Amino acid sequence: MPPGGKLGAFPRAAAGPSGVRGSQDGRDHAARRRASAQTLALRCALPYTQRMNFLAHLHLAALADSSLLGNLLADFVRGDPKPYYNADVCAGIRMHRRVDSMTDSLPQVRAARAWFGDDYRRVAPITLDIVWDHFLARHWSTLEPQRPLPDFIAHASAAILPHLEGTPPRFRTMNQHLWQERWLQRYAELPFIARVLSGMAQRRPRLAALSGSFSDIERHYDRLEAQFWHFYPQMMRQAYAKAL
Repeated sequence: MPPGGKLGAFPRAAAGPSGVRGSQDGRDHAARRRASAQTLALRCALPYTQRMNFLAHLHLAALADSSLLGNLLADFVRGDPKPYYNADVCAGIRMHRRVDSMTDSLPQVRAARAWFGDDYRRVAPITLDIVWDHFLARHWSTLEPQRPLPDFIAHASAAILPHLEGTPPRFRTMNQHLWQERWLQRYAELPFIARVLSGMAQRRPRLAALSGSFSDIERHYDRLEAQFWHFYPQMMRQAYAKAL
């Protein structure tokens, strides 16, 4: 269980005395407005891609000494990247694609897809991508005891942000939100995962089931966490060996 108790138990504002509109009501209203604005910004920033596992791709890229820009950019690039990007970025794009293909074929990941209900199984691969990032963020200090997550994120942003010129506009927009709103750190928070799925569902109606798939994350949380530990450390070792 994650810190804070029951999965999915989102705090609700306490009700005040009947007919009284006090300072607490004002604070609650302001908080709701901020949350609504953040959700809208997240939804508008979401890429057309169906993948959102940014943290894992950046982490594995760093372990493999591969281009962080290329690995983050890959979902925004179709076809052969060579006419548009330098060799290092192209190699990063290709690594990202190999990691996606390998992850999708892992027996642990294929088994996890089957845990989703009939209404959500079609979108389970997308949901699982985000779930793996959640566990990576949550257990970062165990996997990377010598490098705190904020330090890694600062390193990644410094390697990427100066080189956005010439990249697709939606990629640049996504980067504005990714770093400023601390998406990578917040992947450790289940309520944020719910918001990401809801934002993707609203952005692409054919993926509307993503929002409801969060219930299966809650239902199978412990099993999903165990699956993560079964495959992700091995992917880290492969990245170190430049075998991804």
